[in-house]
Amino acid sequence: MQANHIIFMGYSLPPDDVTYRAFFSARSQRETGEEQVRCTVVNKDTANPDWYAPEELKTRIFASGSPANAAREVFGDDNVRFYGGGIPEVFLDDGVATDAKLEKLLVWHR
Repeated sequence: MQANHIIFMGYSLPPDDVTYRAFFSARSQRETGEEQVRCTVVNKDTANPDWYAPEELKTRIFASGSPANAAREVFGDDNVRFYGGGIPEVFLDDGVATDAKLEKLLVWHR
């Protein structure tokens, strides 16, 4: 309940999952003055296989039902970033898991 950064890996926030969408939507609505809840989405998207910051997501076209679009609906356009290379690639650098890749996933610098 106190998380400031939520990471979805392989979960698409489907429209029919009303309970969880409502929960995450409620969590994203913080009291005035508090930092907004941010969301990182990791999923396999061969058309968009890189990291995309909120500004880049606003100009990208994702397929209908994309987890990137669903997360933006719940958390807001400025609070979602997306990695489309999937798992395990989000952790790998030349086939080896690295601390730098893990930090990029876990720590969102703005």
